[in-house]
Amino acid sequence: MPREKTVKHHGRFRHRLESNALESIFAARWETENARGNGRRNGVLELSMHSNGDGHVKEPCTQEEATVAATVVQWLGSPVGFSWLRDTLKDAGFVITPSDRK
Repeated sequence: MPREKTVKHHGRFRHRLESNALESIFAARWETENARGNGRRNGVLELSMHSNGDGHVKEPCTQEEATVAATVVQWLGSPVGFSWLRDTLKDAGFVITPSDRK
């Protein structure tokens, strides 16, 4: 299957990464999870959206799909997004606690 050009797993508001460490961590981790290489043929987004659960990707992600997903993941690291994530996990019986490691 021919691949379209390599997509970038970057959110729409990358300028925020310089001023918000948590957003930057979420964005960087998402980009890493979607990188090909080191024995990985597909990223988590392609496997989530374009696979039947068998590990085989039917088609690559579009740039639009990658940008939307990366924007949502970056938002989870924003003050509003992280508050939503914390409250949602609390509703599910989990508690997020900061570690001593910085």
